[in-house]
Amino acid sequence: LLEIVLVQSPPALPASTLASHLTMSKQPEKYENDLEENLTTQSPPPNDFSNHALTIAWRKCTYVWSTLLLIFAMTVTLYGIGKQWNNPPWSQTNSHPVLEIGFFFFMCTWIGLLEGAQISLVGLQGINLELYKDS
Repeated sequence: LLEIVLVQSPPALPASTLASHLTMSKQPEKYENDLEENLTTQSPPPNDFSNHALTIAWRKCTYVWSTLLLIFAMTVTLYGIGKQWNNPPWSQTNSHPVLEIGFFFFMCTWIGLLEGAQISLVGLQGINLELYKDS
């Protein structure tokens, strides 16, 4: 059998009461520069493990592991350039490996600067830069 339940809608509010409810319930907007207020009102999530001993140990292990991996990669790369096992677009008979290593570091620095500038341009598109022109 099918039961039909009629739900009665709440009584309509007068326009003046509705307007006062709308204006009273509007909360002030929070901005990024209200840092002190945001810090005092926010509480950490209940499952925050950022200060747990295993998390700290894992973080330190990743620092060590990534540093060792960087040293290994730089050793292999510089050894290959020093032995002239690389394949530059110029003749290696007249170039010294130290010059090519210097060029390698210059190009890595240049690429890093270009990538950083591109990321900052893309990331700052939604920010009004006029607010910070005098700071």
